[in-house]
Formats: sequence, C-alpha cells, structure tokens
Amino acid sequence: MYFEKHKVITQKLCLTPNLHADCHPKFHIAYGADKNFLYGCGISITSIALHNINNNNCFHIFTDYFDHE
Repeated sequence: MYFEKHKVITQKLCLTPNLHADCHPKFHIAYGADKNFLYGCGISITSIALHNINNNNCFHIFTDYFDHE
C-alpha cells in the first residue's frame, strides 16, 4: 500500500526537545494505538523505561487520537 507521509502524519509531538545530537537512541520502539489502547501503551512504555534505565530508547506512538489531558 502506498501512502503520502504528509497526509498520514499530520502532527509530531517531541517530548525531549533538548535531545543532544551525540545522544542517539539504541533501540526504537513503535506503537500503533487507537484511543482504546493509549492507556495500555503508556503502561507498556513505563514498564520498558523502568526496566531499561541504562538504555537510551526512543518511543514512537502513531495514533489518531490525542487528548491534551
């Protein structure tokens, strides 16, 4: 399936704007989550982060729903 990235990814939210150029993530983890799985997604990310403190992981969440709360 072919798609145009600019039509699919409409917004990017970076929670680490001060990420240093020399600090490259060791492992990228991506989630595709709808409104019903965002809570579980957060739990999964928290668990991975807590159990991999010495790793510099990068999490990507693709969703069609984002609540500012």
